[in-house]
Formats: sequence, structure tokens, C-alpha cells
Amino acid sequence: MWIEVCNDEDIVYARQVARDWAHQIGFGKLDATKITTAVSELARNILVYAAVGKIGLETLNQKTGIKISAVDHGPGIENIQQTLEDHYTTSGSLGAGLPGVKRLMDEFTIDSVVGEGTTVCTTKWLRATNPNPIYRENVSTKERN
Repeated sequence: MWIEVCNDEDIVYARQVARDWAHQIGFGKLDATKITTAVSELARNILVYAAVGKIGLETLNQKTGIKISAVDHGPGIENIQQTLEDHYTTSGSLGAGLPGVKRLMDEFTIDSVVGEGTTVCTTKWLRATNPNPIYRENVSTKERN
């Protein structure tokens, strides 16, 4: 399922759909809140930095996980490493967006091309199905701190 993001109402809708979907898959309140927060942060980034984009939600492996994709065709990110540092911001916010999403979820991949846009994919697994979290930036593997 894809949700267009071009205004605040779309962010609210994406949050609601993600929360409901997480509960239907079997996530508890804490993990459903983490998924909802991740969707909110990713959708907010789309609105702030690209003006328009989309959030994708997908159920994985016979309902053992949920994948969230955020895709935009905005300006892209010049320095992904810097963007993933806590408190780094170019918009005057708290700088918790992408680093927060990375912490909330089990898998995190970001790919960005300056002038073309950014794609973030992140996954949350039901606790019994998550033996090893994976974090990747620009398709290279990075161990969790």
C-alpha cells in the first residue's frame, strides 16, 4: 500500500494506517507506537525537505514483519553520515528524525542521490522473528552501535 504525502493530513493518515496495520499483524502497543512514530518522522521529512513523496507499507514473511518505505524526488542528501547523527538538522528541528527512526526499527537502509531524491526503507519484526538487526547506508552494511 502506498500513501501520498503532500500535506499534514497525509501524515496523520499515514500514522493511522501504520498503527492499525501493526496491530493487525500482531505487534504490541510499544512496537506499534515505534512503527507509527517512524512513519510520522519519515512522512514529516518528505513534507519538509521534498514537499511531496510517498510512504509504502508492506507486510513481510507471512505477517512476521512490516516494511516501511519513504520515497521522494526532492533535493537528496549530500552527507548521509552527518544526517544520521543525533541533533543534526538543516530545518531547525531537534534533529531526531532519521537517527530516531533508525533506533526505533530493526532494519534501516537509506539511499540518496543529490538532485534526484531519497529512499528510506526500514523494517520492524515481531520480536520472536528478529534475531539480528541490520542497518545499511548507501547499500553497505553497518553494525549496530
